[in-house]
Amino acid sequence: MFAVLLLFDSFNAAAVAAGLGSSVLVIFVHPSSESATPRSLLGGHFLALLVGSAFAAGPIALPIASVLDEIMPLRNLVLAASVGVLIIMMAVTDT
Repeated sequence: MFAVLLLFDSFNAAAVAAGLGSSVLVIFVHPSSESATPRSLLGGHFLALLVGSAFAAGPIALPIASVLDEIMPLRNLVLAASVGVLIIMMAVTDT
């Protein structure tokens, strides 16, 4: 994780490092918990990849891309909605 933060100077790299760091913590601190199973870890990351990609590509393909770039609270609302959809999908699929 330190190498990621050292090599890449951006907020995105910090977010990736935080997500991977929390997964590593769950694996090593609570290896027998349900959240440390491969289904939960890999499934959660895979769902995050799908939902994040859909919410990132959606505004680009739609004609509202320029509106989202100009109105920061609306952009933040879309980002928050992506996290909410991800949490719901993880609860439904039990990952």
